[in-house]
Amino acid sequence: MAEKAEEDEELYCICRQPYHPEDFMIECDKCSDWFHGCCVGVEEYQSNDIETYHCPNCQLIHGPLILKRRRNWHRHDYSELNDGHNAIQSGTVVFVNKLKKMKFPNSDEVVLRPKGSDLTLDWFSVNGFKKPMIIEEPAGLDLKVPPSDFTIMDVERYVGSLRELDAIDVSRQDDIKMKMREWVEYHSTLPRTKVINVISLEFSDTPLTELVEPPAVVREMDWINIHWPNKVPEDGPQRPQVQKYCLMGTQDSYTDFHVDFGGTSVWYHIIWGEKVFYLIPPTEENLLLYEQWVLSSNQSEIFFGSQVKRCYCVHVHPGNTLFIPSGWIHAVLTPKDSLVFGGNFLHVFGIELQTRVYDMEIRLGTPEKFLHPSYESLCWYAAKNYHQELLEHIQGSSCPPSYLLTGLSSLAHTLHEWTNKKESAQYHNWSIPQGIRPGTLINQLKKAIKLLKTNHKHYSSQETQFEEEEEQHGETVEPIKLRLSHGQISSYVDKKQEKEPITLKLTLPQTKRKRRKASESSSEEFIEKEDKEYEDGEFVYTELVGKGDAGAIINDREDRLWKPSSKLVQKGSHTKKIKREEDYEPIKKQAKETPSVSKVKTKTVKQRLGKILGLDRTGHFLKK
Repeated sequence: MAEKAEEDEELYCICRQPYHPEDFMIECDKCSDWFHGCCVGVEEYQSNDIETYHCPNCQLIHGPLILKRRRNWHRHDYSELNDGHNAIQSGTVVFVNKLKKMKFPNSDEVVLRPKGSDLTLDWFSVNGFKKPMIIEEPAGLDLKVPPSDFTIMDVERYVGSLRELDAIDVSRQDDIKMKMREWVEYHSTLPRTKVINVISLEFSDTPLTELVEPPAVVREMDWINIHWPNKVPEDGPQRPQVQKYCLMGTQDSYTDFHVDFGGTSVWYHIIWGEKVFYLIPPTEENLLLYEQWVLSSNQSEIFFGSQVKRCYCVHVHPGNTLFIPSGWIHAVLTPKDSLVFGGNFLHVFGIELQTRVYDMEIRLGTPEKFLHPSYESLCWYAAKNYHQELLEHIQGSSCPPSYLLTGLSSLAHTLHEWTNKKESAQYHNWSIPQGIRPGTLINQLKKAIKLLKTNHKHYSSQETQFEEEEEQHGETVEPIKLRLSHGQISSYVDKKQEKEPITLKLTLPQTKRKRRKASESSSEEFIEKEDKEYEDGEFVYTELVGKGDAGAIINDREDRLWKPSSKLVQKGSHTKKIKREEDYEPIKKQAKETPSVSKVKTKTVKQRLGKILGLDRTGHFLKK
């Protein structure tokens, strides 16, 4: 039977091999057959530039492939006609050139410059970890990195030529896949035809890990090192690998504004090259504006640094080590080719922002691959260990630091939310490690915090009141629908919506309207308000409604962040250029037909929404 199945399996390419989900394939626009990129000399990152592809056989009749014609330098789709009215998009050649000329406030207002030997746990206990820091020299950090003559080819030698990389086509701001071998060939070939950036090569599982160790203070405060058990069940959440990254940027690479996953803090050490960071503090107003910007339909046309009161610019040079605290919104420009080593870490000095950022990621429907791996499990392990630490303080009648109790109050509140919302409990419960009883742990943690705050009067009455309000809520189930009101992000749902079936629409802010409460009425009155355009140097920006009071309207529409890959919905011959595991089946069934955009979108939204809410393919909650 197995032999018969192999005989029935469809064969492709000049090599006459069956389809494999890990292999990049490209379709001939004449004969509609599929070919492995490696067999016909086409790399995956080059496919976006092809207008019409002809396979080796069809080339004999129809000639070679045809590349897209460049019609502009300021749009992600450079084949788009330039009518003079389309706005500049982030990452494009015009955008980068203008960004280099912009003026920003002096970063000395927010960036600290201590000595490496000063950075200890005691130093952070006194000074906190609220501002970015640049350490000019590595001396005193107990940091281990390769020498300054370390090359891209050396990286290949340690991680392997076939290691797959997640890269970014900067001018298109699009994710692409490359093998390490392809990356080295691209990097060493001058002049380059496009700008590609590699920022997510985690190498903890390669020999390169022996050459890199984070600064000593990072190793001491990193939750993974402190709280993750040495042994965990094989079928449970596994140890996160986020501590060691290699970043290889080419000249004029640009990464748009973002917050590192899970609210993690970051350390970067520049081996060679240069980086420019655009830093925005994580104030309440800035985070709300950031969330609204992410949801806006023209996000790529708005430079977020001009939507906030202060955006700081800091240059990081070879030998410098940069620390970015939790929640800081930042963009990165690479003025020259660079090699950087760094890592992400969670810690006790940023619990409130860490949990807030993670909750924001869940609200925004962030794909799982861009979330901190095993984040919730790590929080449960941390809560368990910190509870034991609080018990030791109680038994010894000692006073824990205020940042610890404040942070653990926020953590206990978050754990309570994860386990007591019926709509999302199924999604969160699978992350609870074996041996942890969530309800018991949360109650014990809250009681220990309250007892210690009561015994030590220097804690504010406001914090005690927060804990009392938590106890009054008890096991109250709170919903998960997004609401922006009075400068705070809160949740609500009505009885009618509880009985309605789950739809494929989410409630998202609409940027051209502003919401306000009607006086003496529970209903909401909506006021139309047009976006404003204003100039800043050579830029013209659209001001997001909500700046200042972060007002927004709740409006049902499909989440543009969840639209299917542009490779699947583009018109013309490029509709079926990329063939990967998730889109193989619909393409196989409709080899010569363009897939329905609505069908592809429905499938994509349904799958991702199911992951968030814990639904199976039939729309029912997964059984525990």
